[in-house]
Amino acid sequence: MRWLAVLLLGLGLSLGLAVQAQPFNAATYNLRFNLASDGPNAWPHRRDAVRALIRHHEIDLLGTQEGLIDQIEDLEAMSGLARVGVGRDDGKRGGEHAAIFFRTERFALLATGDFWLSSTPEVPGKGWVFFAFSVHFDHEGVVARRESARLMLRKMREIAGETPTLLLGDLNATPDSEPVQVLLTGLRDARALSQTPPTDRWAPSMASSSTRRCWSTSTTCC
Repeated sequence: MRWLAVLLLGLGLSLGLAVQAQPFNAATYNLRFNLASDGPNAWPHRRDAVRALIRHHEIDLLGTQEGLIDQIEDLEAMSGLARVGVGRDDGKRGGEHAAIFFRTERFALLATGDFWLSSTPEVPGKGWVFFAFSVHFDHEGVVARRESARLMLRKMREIAGETPTLLLGDLNATPDSEPVQVLLTGLRDARALSQTPPTDRWAPSMASSSTRRCWSTSTTCC
């Protein structure tokens, strides 16, 4: 479980003026780990399409799931993107990543961490700060998904406090399922709040996806 806190950089502001929140594009994407037996759907055959998707939507903040280090580095090589996130197996490069990518011309990284390290960094107190979380719920365990939702809310409150928060993830759960209803006790569905809900010929499956969504503590989402 990966989280970060970022400062949204104000553009064209004079020195001494308060930084105002700027619109930005956030998305979540389950990369499907690189498995040779996937044949034509294996990562080497999808890599360029995923990169093109990121460029087409001008994504500024991207939460990913399942990516192995070669996939993570393929995306990290894109111009203007930086990444936080470590492998779940060893806390370094081993195993799947729940990495978060961000565009460096839009964001300045303030803090980052991983749940299993039990780390609670200090929350900066200036600028327009928000926290972003990327998560992947179990695809089989009904109880596991429900308890994961409860844990997510608790950890997000512990780490972010009252700071605006964005949850990006593949929950393996439909909008009317118990895990999603648990999350909605503390979060709002960003799809419902968005001024421009996702509908695009490039990725109709993402626009209509019932398991991959974004949630926010804010009352609006652009």
